[in-house]
Amino acid sequence: MSNEDKKEMSIGFLRLLPATDGTGRCNMYVDPRVLEGKEYDNERMVRAAWLTLHEALETESTQQKGIVFLVYLEGALLRHFDRTLVKQLANSIRGILPVRVSGIHMFYPPYLFEVLFDVVAMLLGERLTKRIKLYSDDDEAVIHDKLMDFGIFPSRLPSELGGGLEFNDGKWKEHEDNCVLEGCSKDAAKKAA
Repeated sequence: MSNEDKKEMSIGFLRLLPATDGTGRCNMYVDPRVLEGKEYDNERMVRAAWLTLHEALETESTQQKGIVFLVYLEGALLRHFDRTLVKQLANSIRGILPVRVSGIHMFYPPYLFEVLFDVVAMLLGERLTKRIKLYSDDDEAVIHDKLMDFGIFPSRLPSELGGGLEFNDGKWKEHEDNCVLEGCSKDAAKKAA
Protein backbone atom coordinates (compact mmCIF):
# COMPACT_ATOMS: atom_id res chain seq x y z
CA MET A 1 0.00 0.00 0.00
CA SER A 2 1.39 3.38 -0.95
CA ASN A 3 1.71 6.25 1.52
CA GLU A 4 -1.08 8.03 -0.32
CA ASP A 5 -3.38 5.02 0.13
CA LYS A 6 -2.46 4.88 3.82
CA LYS A 7 -3.61 8.47 4.16
CA GLU A 8 -7.07 7.67 2.80
CA MET A 9 -7.30 4.52 4.90
CA SER A 10 -6.39 6.47 8.04
CA ILE A 11 -9.32 8.87 7.57
CA GLY A 12 -11.62 6.08 8.74
CA PHE A 13 -14.64 6.81 6.55
CA LEU A 14 -15.49 3.08 6.47
CA ARG A 15 -14.36 0.86 9.36
CA LEU A 16 -14.81 -2.82 9.94
CA LEU A 17 -15.89 -3.45 13.51
CA PRO A 18 -14.09 -6.30 15.28
CA ALA A 19 -15.81 -9.67 15.44
CA THR A 20 -19.13 -10.52 13.82
CA ASP A 21 -22.53 -9.73 15.29
CA GLY A 22 -24.79 -12.31 16.95
CA THR A 23 -25.87 -13.70 13.58
CA GLY A 24 -22.39 -13.98 12.03
CA ARG A 25 -22.46 -10.84 9.89
CA CYS A 26 -19.65 -8.31 9.77
CA ASN A 27 -20.59 -4.79 10.79
CA MET A 28 -19.20 -1.75 9.00
CA TYR A 29 -19.20 1.65 10.66
CA VAL A 30 -19.60 4.61 8.29
CA ASP A 31 -19.09 8.21 9.42
CA PRO A 32 -19.24 10.73 6.57
CA ARG A 33 -18.40 13.60 8.94
CA VAL A 34 -14.76 12.47 9.07
CA LEU A 35 -14.35 13.62 5.47
CA GLU A 36 -14.94 17.28 6.35
CA GLY A 37 -11.83 19.38 6.00
CA LYS A 38 -9.75 16.44 4.78
CA GLU A 39 -8.03 16.38 1.44
CA TYR A 40 -8.31 13.00 -0.19
CA ASP A 41 -8.29 11.41 -3.58
CA ASN A 42 -11.58 9.74 -4.52
CA GLU A 43 -9.87 6.88 -6.35
CA ARG A 44 -7.66 6.11 -3.35
CA MET A 45 -10.66 6.43 -1.00
CA VAL A 46 -12.53 3.88 -3.11
CA ARG A 47 -9.46 1.62 -2.94
CA ALA A 48 -9.42 1.99 0.88
CA ALA A 49 -13.11 1.04 0.99
CA TRP A 50 -12.41 -1.98 -1.21
CA LEU A 51 -9.66 -3.16 1.12
CA THR A 52 -12.01 -2.86 4.08
CA LEU A 53 -14.82 -4.71 2.27
CA HIS A 54 -12.41 -7.46 1.17
CA GLU A 55 -11.34 -7.90 4.76
CA ALA A 56 -14.98 -8.36 5.80
CA LEU A 57 -15.53 -10.89 3.02
CA GLU A 58 -12.71 -13.07 4.35
CA THR A 59 -15.13 -14.26 7.03
CA GLU A 60 -17.18 -17.12 5.59
CA SER A 61 -20.30 -16.24 7.57
CA THR A 62 -20.20 -12.73 6.09
CA GLN A 63 -20.06 -14.18 2.60
CA GLN A 64 -23.22 -16.12 3.40
CA LYS A 65 -25.11 -13.67 5.61
CA GLY A 66 -23.86 -10.31 4.41
CA ILE A 67 -22.67 -7.05 5.90
CA VAL A 68 -24.58 -4.65 8.13
CA PHE A 69 -23.71 -0.98 7.68
CA LEU A 70 -24.01 1.27 10.74
CA VAL A 71 -24.10 4.85 9.44
CA TYR A 72 -23.57 7.59 12.02
CA LEU A 73 -25.15 10.83 10.83
CA GLU A 74 -25.53 12.93 13.98
CA GLY A 75 -24.56 16.48 13.12
CA ALA A 76 -24.03 15.58 9.46
CA LEU A 77 -24.77 18.27 6.93
CA LEU A 78 -25.13 18.17 3.17
CA ARG A 79 -21.48 19.17 2.78
CA HIS A 80 -20.43 15.95 4.53
CA PHE A 81 -21.80 13.84 1.67
CA ASP A 82 -19.36 13.56 -1.19
CA ARG A 83 -21.78 12.46 -3.88
CA THR A 84 -18.95 11.85 -6.35
CA LEU A 85 -17.22 9.51 -3.90
CA VAL A 86 -20.43 7.61 -3.12
CA LYS A 87 -21.21 7.26 -6.83
CA GLN A 88 -17.68 6.01 -7.63
CA LEU A 89 -17.81 3.56 -4.74
CA ALA A 90 -21.24 2.23 -5.73
CA ASN A 91 -20.22 1.88 -9.39
CA SER A 92 -16.99 0.10 -8.49
CA ILE A 93 -18.78 -2.45 -6.31
CA ARG A 94 -22.00 -3.10 -8.21
CA GLY A 95 -21.82 -6.40 -10.03
CA ILE A 96 -18.11 -6.86 -9.25
CA LEU A 97 -17.63 -7.32 -5.52
CA PRO A 98 -19.91 -9.97 -3.98
CA VAL A 99 -21.13 -7.78 -1.13
CA ARG A 100 -24.51 -8.75 0.26
CA VAL A 101 -26.09 -5.87 2.17
CA SER A 102 -28.02 -7.42 5.06
CA GLY A 103 -28.97 -4.14 6.62
CA ILE A 104 -28.30 -0.44 6.80
CA HIS A 105 -28.91 1.26 10.14
CA MET A 106 -28.77 5.05 9.99
CA PHE A 107 -28.43 6.92 13.25
CA TYR A 108 -29.63 10.48 13.81
CA PRO A 109 -30.11 11.46 10.16
CA PRO A 110 -30.69 15.15 9.41
CA TYR A 111 -34.35 16.10 9.05
CA LEU A 112 -34.02 16.79 5.32
CA PHE A 113 -32.61 13.28 4.84
CA GLU A 114 -35.65 11.77 6.54
CA VAL A 115 -37.98 13.74 4.28
CA LEU A 116 -36.08 12.77 1.14
CA PHE A 117 -35.78 9.15 2.24
CA ASP A 118 -39.46 8.51 1.53
CA VAL A 119 -38.90 9.59 -2.08
CA VAL A 120 -35.62 7.70 -2.43
CA ALA A 121 -37.19 4.57 -0.93
CA MET A 122 -39.52 4.35 -3.91
CA LEU A 123 -36.49 4.29 -6.22
CA LEU A 124 -34.58 1.70 -4.17
CA GLY A 125 -37.25 -0.92 -4.34
CA GLU A 126 -39.09 -2.73 -1.59
CA ARG A 127 -36.43 -5.36 -0.91
CA LEU A 128 -33.62 -2.91 -0.12
CA THR A 129 -35.91 -0.42 1.59
CA LYS A 130 -36.94 -3.11 4.11
CA ARG A 131 -33.27 -3.46 5.09
CA ILE A 132 -32.85 0.22 5.91
CA LYS A 133 -33.68 1.37 9.44
CA LEU A 134 -33.66 4.99 10.60
CA TYR A 135 -33.08 5.95 14.23
CA SER A 136 -33.91 9.62 14.65
CA ASP A 137 -34.92 10.78 18.10
CA ASP A 138 -34.39 7.54 19.96
CA ASP A 139 -32.15 7.57 23.01
CA GLU A 140 -29.26 5.12 23.28
CA ALA A 141 -31.15 2.57 25.38
CA VAL A 142 -33.96 2.37 22.81
CA ILE A 143 -31.45 2.11 19.96
CA HIS A 144 -29.56 -0.66 21.77
CA ASP A 145 -32.79 -2.61 22.33
CA LYS A 146 -33.75 -2.29 18.66
CA LEU A 147 -30.27 -3.30 17.48
CA MET A 148 -30.25 -6.34 19.75
CA ASP A 149 -33.32 -7.53 17.82
CA PHE A 150 -30.96 -7.65 14.80
CA GLY A 151 -28.18 -9.46 16.71
CA ILE A 152 -26.05 -6.32 17.19
CA PHE A 153 -24.99 -5.94 20.82
CA PRO A 154 -24.07 -2.64 22.53
CA SER A 155 -20.66 -3.99 23.52
CA ARG A 156 -19.82 -4.25 19.80
CA LEU A 157 -20.84 -0.68 18.96
CA PRO A 158 -18.54 2.33 18.69
CA SER A 159 -18.60 4.82 21.54
CA GLU A 160 -20.45 7.32 19.30
CA LEU A 161 -23.42 4.97 19.49
CA GLY A 162 -23.07 4.36 23.22
CA GLY A 163 -21.10 1.17 22.80
CA GLY A 164 -17.87 -0.06 24.27
CA LEU A 165 -15.61 0.24 21.20
CA GLU A 166 -13.03 2.99 21.07
CA PHE A 167 -11.09 3.32 17.85
CA ASN A 168 -7.38 3.37 18.49
CA ASP A 169 -6.21 5.00 15.27
CA GLY A 170 -2.59 3.93 15.72
CA LYS A 171 -3.59 0.27 15.94
CA TRP A 172 -6.16 0.77 13.19
CA LYS A 173 -3.54 2.09 10.75
CA GLU A 174 -1.09 -0.65 11.69
CA HIS A 175 -3.82 -3.26 11.25
CA GLU A 176 -4.78 -1.99 7.80
CA ASP A 177 -1.14 -1.99 6.70
CA ASN A 178 -0.77 -5.60 7.86
CA CYS A 179 -3.93 -6.63 6.03
CA VAL A 180 -2.57 -5.43 2.74
CA LEU A 181 0.87 -6.94 3.28
CA GLU A 182 -0.05 -10.24 4.92
CA GLY A 183 -3.75 -10.80 4.36
CA CYS A 184 -6.33 -10.59 7.13
CA SER A 185 -8.09 -13.04 9.28
CA LYS A 186 -11.00 -12.81 11.66
CA ASP A 187 -8.51 -12.80 14.55
CA ALA A 188 -6.63 -9.85 13.06
CA ALA A 189 -9.88 -7.89 12.87
CA LYS A 190 -10.35 -8.32 16.63
CA LYS A 191 -7.03 -6.59 17.27
CA ALA A 192 -7.95 -3.53 15.20
CA ALA A 193 -10.18 -1.75 17.66
